Amino acid sequence: MKRKQSDAIVFGYNEYASQIVRNIRSEYRSVRYYVMSDENLESALEQGYDAALFDLSDDWEEIITSNNIEDLMVFCALENTANNIFLTISLRATFEAVQIIALANDQESGNKLKMAGANKIIPMVEATANVITGLLESPVSSTIVHHLLYEESDLKLAQITMAENSKFIGKYLHDIRWHEVFGIIILAVVDHAVSTSFIFTGKGQNHQLDPGDMLIVIGYEKDIEAFKRSVGGEET
Repeated sequence: MKRKQSDAIVFGYNEYASQIVRNIRSEYRSVRYYVMSDENLESALEQGYDAALFDLSDDWEEIITSNNIEDLMVFCALENTANNIFLTISLRATFEAVQIIALANDQESGNKLKMAGANKIIPMVEATANVITGLLESPVSSTIVHHLLYEESDLKLAQITMAENSKFIGKYLHDIRWHEVFGIIILAVVDHAVSTSFIFTGKGQNHQLDPGDMLIVIGYEKDIEAFKRSVGGEET
């Protein structure tokens, strides 16, 4: 679904923020970076992005004058968790109606960001940006991402680490009909033996599951909880 009548702003200048900007530019009427240093501002402008400085103050006049506040999507992607929480609190106190999507590096910070006023939380793990990038390559999957980001539902991304006693250890991903059995989709696997080995399940690689492998899955919360119990794994 296109949102060409909406504006989007992204706070932060890092790989996560860059992935967000690259993947949402075609979805919005305008997308702007808000960065915290002259160096980052210069870099963003050199790459052709619309960008401006901000300093975590309560002065949001520049945002008010530069964006359509009534239909604004905000992404809080600061690397520092405390700053991200403070930013979310400040934005929510000033703009009651804006949609805020915040990146969290763990469950605890995610809960705090929710309490601070974020509408949606995205787990800030190394794989997440790559998962979103891969999803957006497919029109069907981009609809799922839209549902994750913008709609009120129990649909979520989760990371499930395989336990040593799981009944699925030694089995191959493609041998199990995960969606039919559990109602979830496995997007990718992070190989426990090589932490940088990120395997998209849709690219034909049939990975054999080992203890410690991390599954990146999408599904409704109740199905993910049932899946965790069945595979003997835990959410990380």
